[in-house]
Amino acid sequence: MLEKTDFQFIFPVDGDVLFSIADGKVIDNKLFTKVTVQAPNLSNIKINGVPAKEDHGIFTAEIFLNSYQNKIQLLDENTGYTETIQVLWLKNGYKTYRICVDDVIWCLEDIYKNKYHSIFENPFFKLFQELHNQYHNHVQMHIYYQNDDNSFNLSMFPDIYKQEFIDNSDWLQLTFHAFKNEPDRPYRHATYDQVIKDGTLVNNEILRFAGKEVMCRATAEHWADSNLEATKGFRDLGYQVLQAYFIFDENGNPDVSYYLNPEQTEHAAERDFWIDTKEDIIFLKDDIVLDSVKLEDIDGYLDLRSIENHKQQSFLNLLIHEEYFYEHYCLYQPEYREKVFKACQWAVDHGYSPAKVEDVIFQKEAF
Repeated sequence: MLEKTDFQFIFPVDGDVLFSIADGKVIDNKLFTKVTVQAPNLSNIKINGVPAKEDHGIFTAEIFLNSYQNKIQLLDENTGYTETIQVLWLKNGYKTYRICVDDVIWCLEDIYKNKYHSIFENPFFKLFQELHNQYHNHVQMHIYYQNDDNSFNLSMFPDIYKQEFIDNSDWLQLTFHAFKNEPDRPYRHATYDQVIKDGTLVNNEILRFAGKEVMCRATAEHWADSNLEATKGFRDLGYQVLQAYFIFDENGNPDVSYYLNPEQTEHAAERDFWIDTKEDIIFLKDDIVLDSVKLEDIDGYLDLRSIENHKQQSFLNLLIHEEYFYEHYCLYQPEYREKVFKACQWAVDHGYSPAKVEDVIFQKEAF
């Protein structure tokens, strides 16, 4: 009797997110894409009813997708074996980008202390306003509830800037990151309830002082290292899209990859988005961490990325961390401003348009 492992989807796999142009041709409002599967020699394979051509155990068939959510069925007519995967087709959003910021708390503390008339009197917010004014891009900030010495938390932040946040919510968004910066990897061994508690604190404060308009269904967990139950907490807080590095540590174990196993981590690293369909969680790959790349190397880094991984050229996710902006920080980077401008300029020069991640990944209304 044939086991399931005798048959394997090579592309796409369950949970893949396909883009127009990158993953096929759009004809008559349908995406024509090539499906590749591995199966025993002399199998009689059909993909969504289309006979597949064999080449030494590799079977291919060109099928069409016409919906946001799609099922692709493999059928071996010789044995009756069948397997179905789910994929998304994003009709719009090819070659879009955004920039996001992790570890955000000090700029909010500064506004609280200085009682500015506008949030953009704060130098950090001012930087990203100027970035937006030049590139019309979208900025998402992932925020803590409090600073590390417990001298400031979000409950102390006034609501007098709420309308200003709302007025700028078309490009500026705030989401939950963690309770605070320390310890590292705070949710690796956390319970579901702990994540819900921390996230509810942050979400409620964002609603109070900035309004629901600035919130988003995507975020980044601090260190992106959590067990499955803790990660479900983020999902149930409203954060269905979670971004990460999807890399491996020196021992070959998944790192900054939430709960994903090695095979899932490797695949997520190769795609812009990948969905754990069992848990209904969408993972988004960070393309560059700007504070870890020298200013003069940013263009080359992004050039190499676009050459090496053609599967990951549809959505560009630029990431930087807040703390490197400040002179008092031990790892201060005086070229911080130049880095974010250079990365956005690279995106524009290579044909990317600004977009909110929600507008890219949730496209049911496009069909």
